[in-house]
Amino acid sequence: MQIPSSAFQGMLSTSGALVNDHSAHVHASKVFSPNSRGPHTNRKLTGQCHIVDFRMVSSWICALWLLCLLPLALTIRHDRNLIWAQTPAMRLTVSRLVGIEGDPDAWVSTKKPNVKHISAPHYRWEFKALGFSYRKQLLVWSEAMNKRIQSLMLNGATETTDVFPGTSEQVVGLTVDWLSSNVYWGDGLYNWIMMSPLQQPVGKHVYRIVLQEGLDNPHGMAVYPNKGYLFFSDWGVRPRIERCDLLCKQKQIVVDTKISHPRGLAVDVVGERLYWVDSDRETVESILFDGTDRKVMVTDPDTSFFGIALFKQNGVLKVYEEGKAPVSFTLGNIPYGIVMYDDSQQPGDSGPCDNAGCEHMCVLDPISGPFCICGNGYNLSADGKHCEFGKQFVHPSHLYAIGVAICQYPANIPDMSLENVTLTSQCFLNDRYGYLALTFDARENMLYYSGNFTNTISAIPLEVGANAKVVAGGTGVVKGLALDWMTGNLYWTDSTNGYIKVARKDGAFQRVLLDKDVNNPLGIAVHPARGKIYWTDIGSPPEVESKVECANMDGTERKVILKGSDGAGQPNHLFIDMQKNELLWADSAQGMIRRYSLDGGSVDVFYHMKDVKFYGISVFRDFLLWTDTDEMNGIHMARIDLGRKVRGIIHPKYGVASDVITFDISHQPNQTTEDTRVPAALASPCLKMVTAAFQKQVYQVNTKNGVVSALGLKTKHEPIALDFNPVTSHVYWSDNNAHLLARTTLKSGTTQTVRLLPETSVCDGIAVDYINQLLFYTETGNDVIGVTSLIHFDHHVTIIKGSLDEPRDIVVSPTDAYIFWSDWGSEPKISRAMMDGSDIKTLINFTTPAWPNGLALDVKGRMLYYADAQNNAIGTYNIDTGVQRIMINEPAAHYFGLFVMGDFLYLTDWRRNYVARMHKLGGVVMQFGPSDFTKLYGVSGFNSSEVLRGTSVCRNNSCDHICVPTPLNVQRCLCSDGFSAHSTWVHTHLPPTSTAEATSSAPTATTTAENHTGKRVPPVRTPNITDPIASPSQTKSNSKDVIIAVVTVTALVVLIAFVVAGIIYYRRRSGYTVPHARLDEDNSTTYPKAFYPHREQETVTFDSGIENPTYDVTQAMLSNGTNP
Repeated sequence: MQIPSSAFQGMLSTSGALVNDHSAHVHASKVFSPNSRGPHTNRKLTGQCHIVDFRMVSSWICALWLLCLLPLALTIRHDRNLIWAQTPAMRLTVSRLVGIEGDPDAWVSTKKPNVKHISAPHYRWEFKALGFSYRKQLLVWSEAMNKRIQSLMLNGATETTDVFPGTSEQVVGLTVDWLSSNVYWGDGLYNWIMMSPLQQPVGKHVYRIVLQEGLDNPHGMAVYPNKGYLFFSDWGVRPRIERCDLLCKQKQIVVDTKISHPRGLAVDVVGERLYWVDSDRETVESILFDGTDRKVMVTDPDTSFFGIALFKQNGVLKVYEEGKAPVSFTLGNIPYGIVMYDDSQQPGDSGPCDNAGCEHMCVLDPISGPFCICGNGYNLSADGKHCEFGKQFVHPSHLYAIGVAICQYPANIPDMSLENVTLTSQCFLNDRYGYLALTFDARENMLYYSGNFTNTISAIPLEVGANAKVVAGGTGVVKGLALDWMTGNLYWTDSTNGYIKVARKDGAFQRVLLDKDVNNPLGIAVHPARGKIYWTDIGSPPEVESKVECANMDGTERKVILKGSDGAGQPNHLFIDMQKNELLWADSAQGMIRRYSLDGGSVDVFYHMKDVKFYGISVFRDFLLWTDTDEMNGIHMARIDLGRKVRGIIHPKYGVASDVITFDISHQPNQTTEDTRVPAALASPCLKMVTAAFQKQVYQVNTKNGVVSALGLKTKHEPIALDFNPVTSHVYWSDNNAHLLARTTLKSGTTQTVRLLPETSVCDGIAVDYINQLLFYTETGNDVIGVTSLIHFDHHVTIIKGSLDEPRDIVVSPTDAYIFWSDWGSEPKISRAMMDGSDIKTLINFTTPAWPNGLALDVKGRMLYYADAQNNAIGTYNIDTGVQRIMINEPAAHYFGLFVMGDFLYLTDWRRNYVARMHKLGGVVMQFGPSDFTKLYGVSGFNSSEVLRGTSVCRNNSCDHICVPTPLNVQRCLCSDGFSAHSTWVHTHLPPTSTAEATSSAPTATTTAENHTGKRVPPVRTPNITDPIASPSQTKSNSKDVIIAVVTVTALVVLIAFVVAGIIYYRRRSGYTVPHARLDEDNSTTYPKAFYPHREQETVTFDSGIENPTYDVTQAMLSNGTNP
């Protein structure tokens, strides 16, 4: 059924035009055709790539002129078309889908394209991403202003179909699997990839989140179902293009080097190549599906590419053909998504899925054939075709307490449809027990809540039909709950009794943790990795001032973060951002969200809004959520990046909104968080550095005064191993979360990637040889030791493999040309080898159980120091005499890192929250610096008077890749992994099966003897330490600030708001309430209102839809007499 034109929904007006040479500049978008060296289809479409660039925009007056001139032309038809989406920059015309009909070979050569278009029904539409299914005659797009995925049949129809309502406005990548009839899209605000059937089951809307872990800013999407491949680009912190199967269960990096801002993707189905555009590198590139044979097809300066045969945004349409100059078509509006709508682009047979009989979705596996899957919230039935409601609630989701019930909304609450949304449809546990505080255990799917009418704390699995269990009874008013998911301890505030209490999460072993100077505690949060709890106390002004405090999890080392006299206001609930290492809390007295840096200790205003009583608080992806207890009683959301409120759902007379949580496993990580904001570096001629992975920092400690500061890293990292190059002032570290080796200077804070490691890697030890410009590292994930050139980062060699079990730390003696490493495997030992990995010798073979951990080498003193974490001991080994002795043994220690400087041995200990040191000849372990750390890892440093000076025998080498010295003043050439030695014994060549340009960080082959070449070198003078060994090539930074397009929300007719408000007022005055049918916000002060009907009234089922099938489940069970 068509939607009435007065509704302006789902209706598209259509028109078209034949554009001649004079009218071909109807607006600017860049369309390219890539280099046609690859194979062509029988219709010569493979050799043409249409690319969009959004930097060149011409006058919109031309677009208006064309509309007036050609009102009666035809719409886009189901035939061969190049189609793109475009939107006027100044909103003087509506958004359009524009197509050039016919064979590009014809209209490119004549420059007389037959242009047709489909117009949006009004100004509040904005076409973005495009996809299509040629067999089904469907064109699919993302619509940014109403935030949905839609489709339209190209048969003259004007009625659209909502495939998925509830996206964010940042869906700029979309693709259609034409064999399985599924559409995929990436959402840049929710940071997930979703799929949905092109044609929804009758009466249902189903969807499936296929990937959300590890995404930062997904952009381009492409699919090749014939091989079972889904491609996507991510231009976040670690730009890359990945390939996965059609459910994203198995992923593989296709490109992650020499890539900056990958945008649109396109698949060459004949040549089996993937094309992409990089807006920062200004290139059009291609690669085989397996990540080999990478080619730069086009480099076009002063462009900013957006899409390629699938995508775009504003500029000039260009078509590139081999051996010919590019053909440009000036457009009249800002272009976005772009596709080549043609059957040759979608080969294969969709029959297997068409006949599979799947209720929700079918996926055609190229090997095993078709199989059925269900949307989120459903389970596949025994027949393998139909889908049944699942019991578990769908996560991620948001939950908040309103006193009389606990309510749940889906993760996309800022953008979900509000049709039929009521408290009945969204809430459960509506026994009116005074619910206030909430927390959760994501891995056990458990919700914990306080019931202050019953003075209890209870736990309930979030699944239909589950029963609650009382965890603790006899409490006072519990307004705050927090779970330490690592240890299973439950913390809560008790404002009646004025204390903070802790117990096991099953309620056992309860005890009062803090009661002194605790007046009226409210919110509480935990950071297990730091071993800290944080809480608010609203006090009893003016006698007792409010404050925000923290302490160790055992209640010790209590500290006031902010108090009332310093502007604390009325602090309520808290939220810890584990990725940014920030503590946020709501301040209802001052109408703001405060932020406290867990690293720097600074307090500032995170978000401010007038006349708002901020109470509960949570963060999900790029959204801030809060509850308001005043006139705007309900739940509200804002875009963090824009600092702007985007939605509020209120229920002024029903319940009192209190605590809010986001039930998301990423909020409870097993490991440390990702943070990079730190104070500026402290310059000192004598300093020591340590890594604190839990605090995501590299810290400096001045050895003269013990003052601590952190490097101003500008990129997120989790540093573990650490070393320093005194020649270039570079700090090097390993990051086991991002799987890379990185460096920065002490002053810049700019991170430079030295080496991308395999995703299975765990690098706990690195050693810098600044004389020979080499970086050695252990890799216990794959049990190897490797070396990387500090002159050319892409030259790296695996020098030892096969004889290692669990290699841990590594140190190097540049003057002796030896490396030393510890191995804590089944046969713990400390070994030595030449720098090329040969002549391995075991120095210490532990005969009893041991964990040889950190190493430190005093080259001048000829002493190797080691830490044994199992036996809590530190020992020494004389590298000349072989004499070994134990220096110290501490009963309660867990040593990790060692470094020797001057007369002292510096060490890190996981059971100490400070750096320690002892005399290198023996003695007691003493604290050095403040107790400000959580868990310290690597330690390094330098003193300018102690830096080794020497001559590299590799100074004038002729090696193609890496030169390493050996004892007896001999240099040896090594070839990078994947290469082999040339017959000249010096040069390197690539085996026939390898590629000249590596694009993946996959593990490489083991270096063998044929990679080694020897050459006698005459002695040379001893250079100054600053003498260069070679001319280092500087690596271009891959990271730039990400520019996110901001789409403004226009106002609806004010009269509608008044009518709705009048109806609501009348319902309230008449003594009963009913659910509203549909309400959309029109500004930041008018919100949809959700009502709670009387219990005797018939409940209204929630819109059975994509927003959250959980509630369909809930209502279905309730109708059958089951209480969830």
